[in-house]
Amino acid sequence: MVSQHVKDALSVAHQIGFKGVIPVGVTARLNVPLVVNEKGTDNINVIDPANWNNYNTRTLVHTINEPKTVLTEDQVANGSYNLTVRNNDGSYTLIDDSAFANELPKIGDVMEINNSGYEFGNNNTLYQGGTYHLNLAAIQAVLQKYGYSVNPDNTNDQVPVAYYSYDTKGGLKLANPGQANQNGQSSHFFYVEVHKFLDTQDQTFEQGSNEAANFNASDLVNGVTNVENPQGTNIGYCFDNVAGNVSDAQIVSITNAQGQSVSSIDANTPAGTYTITVGYKLNGVLTIQEC
Repeated sequence: MVSQHVKDALSVAHQIGFKGVIPVGVTARLNVPLVVNEKGTDNINVIDPANWNNYNTRTLVHTINEPKTVLTEDQVANGSYNLTVRNNDGSYTLIDDSAFANELPKIGDVMEINNSGYEFGNNNTLYQGGTYHLNLAAIQAVLQKYGYSVNPDNTNDQVPVAYYSYDTKGGLKLANPGQANQNGQSSHFFYVEVHKFLDTQDQTFEQGSNEAANFNASDLVNGVTNVENPQGTNIGYCFDNVAGNVSDAQIVSITNAQGQSVSSIDANTPAGTYTITVGYKLNGVLTIQEC
């Protein structure tokens, strides 16, 4: 019978083996309790014979400590995330996305858990110290309709980056934390960095006026922005925002209050409310537009 002292020692042992000489013809048997981790993958809980030297053989038991669970994809699947812009001091400011938040995909649609560095593999559980991605294509498809974009790729500023990577460490500094949403049922904070590349404004003028006669897209645009000079940081890349030429903004479409297409706005345009979509090619390629 194994004494309590031995049991306690076994529970914290890192290596167990024979010491001494086993006579020829004698079989020695060592029974070692091994608790199998059912959450492990094939390369966990393995007893692996390995050559120590030419005369001895040892048995290695590969084990790891199961890390703390942070969340599962199911817990946050219907949650949302906060859209932020990066400030010069490295902090972030939340933007007001109320006009299009209901169009954005949910966390469960864009999250991919990696658990980089853990032998537990990639599954739907994020562990403390692990990592995850937010795939950005579906998010970008909504953002670019409202004058925003995610970061360009740091190696090719003519395309948006494919995903953002995150870890479980804290450190995000919010300039306006009181405005953060609660992510639905989730108590976890998710954020996506964006840039405002096309800023527009409403215009009101009289039918037949000089303003109506001389109307062009730049009348609706407060400013356009390009990005340059990607700089590596401890959380990815940041960029310099550089003012673009407002005259490069172009009218994409015009519709009246009935949703009918209108070719142009001029002195002969009937009085009414018109929705004008303005487009701008970020860095000369990526179309960003806003109504």
